Amino acid sequence: MKPLAFSVAAFGLLSLGGCVIAVGDGHDDDFDASYDYDFDERAGTVYGAEVLPDAVTFTVTSNGCTDETFMDVDVERIGDDRYAVTVDREQADNCRALVPEGVTLVWSFADLGIPAGADVRIGNQVRRYRSVPLSN
Repeated sequence: MKPLAFSVAAFGLLSLGGCVIAVGDGHDDDFDASYDYDFDERAGTVYGAEVLPDAVTFTVTSNGCTDETFMDVDVERIGDDRYAVTVDREQADNCRALVPEGVTLVWSFADLGIPAGADVRIGNQVRRYRSVPLSN
């Protein structure tokens, strides 16, 4: 393959983006959440993140000791009832356990000062996404 053609093909593949959307089964009381690539570029990448009806979870790297006290959580109000939640590691995990899937940390809306029913988005870039089956 010629260098120019290879460069164009590589750029095309790298520039592809997308989003993952978790959708309920159509009932009004279901919680809908969508994740997109509108992340805070200053924040670290996390393995996974999930917005639940009353909590936010982040799956982060761990060498065996990481818990919620290792992280700084930033909650930013971005509208009347909209919030962005971002985590940053504040303390190194110097343990030596093998935890390739990372560890999932949970913060409730109450712990974060977010009112129930608020629209919450993740501020970190998410490296892995969990599949959510769509139902009819």
